[in-house]
Amino acid sequence: MAELGINVLIAVGEGDPRAMAQEASNAEVAVHTVEDVAGAVRVATELIAPGDAVFVKASSE
Repeated sequence: MAELGINVLIAVGEGDPRAMAQEASNAEVAVHTVEDVAGAVRVATELIAPGDAVFVKASSE
């Protein structure tokens, strides 16, 4: 992920998001794991600054 210019990952939920978070942390990406969307919004609100690019990927599974 770091090679793509991603420097922060907010992983929401269990399973695949947690596995992605582990992979990202090994790539020197700052990882925040949260239980639900409300937690993701709280963390994102604290981290996002003017000029930042944000990518959101969602899944219902």
